[in-house]
Amino acid sequence: MVQRSCPGLAQLVPWQVRRAGLLLLQQRKQAFLVGGALRDIMLGRRPQDWDIATSSLPETTMAVFRQAGYQVHPTGLRFGTITVVIGSLPIEITTLRTEDGYSDARHPDRVNFVPDVALDLARRDFTINAIALDLRTGQLVDPVAGVRDLRQGRIRAVGRAGERFAEDPLRMLRAARLVGQLAFTVEAETERQMASCGHLLSLVAAERIWNEIEKLLGGREAMAGLRVLVDTGLLFVIFPELWAGFGFPQTGSPHIYTVLEHQLETVRYVPADPELRLAALLHDVAKPICYSRGEDGRAHFYGHDREGAKMAVRISRRLRAPRTTAERVAALVSWHMFPLGLGPRGLRRLMSRVGTENILDLLALKQADLVATGPGVLAARLEQLRCLQEQVAGIMGAGQAITLKDLAVGGREVMAVLGWPPGPPVGKILYLLLEEVWEDPEKNTREYLLERIADLGAQAGGEAGGENRRQGHHGPRERVSPDLNRMKTRVRG
Repeated sequence: MVQRSCPGLAQLVPWQVRRAGLLLLQQRKQAFLVGGALRDIMLGRRPQDWDIATSSLPETTMAVFRQAGYQVHPTGLRFGTITVVIGSLPIEITTLRTEDGYSDARHPDRVNFVPDVALDLARRDFTINAIALDLRTGQLVDPVAGVRDLRQGRIRAVGRAGERFAEDPLRMLRAARLVGQLAFTVEAETERQMASCGHLLSLVAAERIWNEIEKLLGGREAMAGLRVLVDTGLLFVIFPELWAGFGFPQTGSPHIYTVLEHQLETVRYVPADPELRLAALLHDVAKPICYSRGEDGRAHFYGHDREGAKMAVRISRRLRAPRTTAERVAALVSWHMFPLGLGPRGLRRLMSRVGTENILDLLALKQADLVATGPGVLAARLEQLRCLQEQVAGIMGAGQAITLKDLAVGGREVMAVLGWPPGPPVGKILYLLLEEVWEDPEKNTREYLLERIADLGAQAGGEAGGENRRQGHHGPRERVSPDLNRMKTRVRG
């Protein structure tokens, strides 16, 4: 067993973790800091989770910490794991073990408690995660040359990569995620086995896949992680819809990249937000199925924004991503083709449609989309976008009305002025008021809008009474939702 002296490393460990180690050592048990926490400390990163491996059996470990007055949670007794809370910091403590069989492609069928930390480290996924810090001596235990791989920025499977991936196929995505987070590279044999074992991802729960993809997309080098997924073919196992864009040319358009390469380049230029990057990855996913060629030989992809939004929803649901993620990604994909020549009214209408919470992300996506077209993109288009960004900042800073709830009046006022019961005509009046306010924000005053309600009601004539009689006074109130395609044609106003 290789041990390395590493002076001062133990001092970077929080006092709570050192306290947990001391309690175990006082019982004449071994205690080691292991896993991602140790890796991150050695890289100068801030760990998110803390793990200790010990020779103490789970029942003994629980008794030690309960006697010391700490909260103890038996989070995984079957696998020898408990969680201890010291000073509000949760610490996972696991008995040293080996494992046999992975019939569910995630958990071992059997665990065997062992006294040797080297045997425990040999079961782990990658060498950079198979290092241990002895909390008694302060020395590193490094039986599989993980320190060397850490220094060289390399992700290498422990032992035979194919066996590690068969035990838990999610480890293949974890390798790509670590590339995206740490800017490392994958060792050649490990990457070859990732390419060979891609079919095993079908055994992994969608929620676990989404969790890794979300972390990858949030990494500082997400493009590098995605490139690993492309090179190994894993990207097309997770997102089979993207395969159609692989090698698909955009002949005659300003683009110099194929559809898929353009999508990847777009990811490069958006901020490190997982949902925004997912929208960037999927924003042109429908181009291949919407392809047509004009008489001039130019490629056209009419409707790919709307069709792509539908596909983005299906993909998000398949991955069991949160509903809010699916909605946000779909909104960004659906509206990414908005025209750059919008006037003030059209811009406020766009902000209403995509949502004020999404408009800045949409502009960021648009900018990345333009830049990822290639060096030939016209500077004038980027200047137009910059002007829109300034206008949006001004609108939001001034608190101008964007949605119905921002109006100085509401449905109650419409019904009071016109004597109408609740129903769709009330919403129509409000929407007409909103359009006027989009044109001139100064009109959003209670006095002006009350006058306009009377005028618009008079213009409507008997329409409201007839429609409300058809609807009935006691039916549910309908939410006004203008037709999406109709509004997209009007957003240019």
